[in-house]
Amino acid sequence: MDDRLLKILLFLGVCVFTVSVVYMAVHVRDAYAATHYNATTTAYAFGGTGAAGVWLQQYHVANHPPGTLCNGQTDPSGTWAWGTRIVMDGDVLQHASNNNSYYRRTFYLYDNGDVYCEKGMYWLDVHMGRYKTDAVQYGNQWRGYTRY
Repeated sequence: MDDRLLKILLFLGVCVFTVSVVYMAVHVRDAYAATHYNATTTAYAFGGTGAAGVWLQQYHVANHPPGTLCNGQTDPSGTWAWGTRIVMDGDVLQHASNNNSYYRRTFYLYDNGDVYCEKGMYWLDVHMGRYKTDAVQYGNQWRGYTRY
């Protein structure tokens, strides 16, 4: 076989191997990093730019800022990175711009709130867009969710 052909085949083999390793690393990391919590969740409406510096959307949530003390303990959720994926155990009712209702379970962390930890450790605040009625109806709920 031609020496050049062997080099090309070796290169392609290394590429396939590298892609496989990266793919597995990402999926194993997600499975390993997934942690389930049960905590108080609330909802809020309106707002503009979140603490992460992005325009808030209905698929965003807030948590405690870094260093927030809850009963003398620092809430670890304050160290979660912007964009952390949160999957609720149950559906959350929201409304689209045409006022049609829909349900969502997946949210992303892009805001902070409850700086005095009135809602407890691992609290989340679901952004309801401009729908204040949805936020009021949501109220305070004890919910389970998984952080990825």
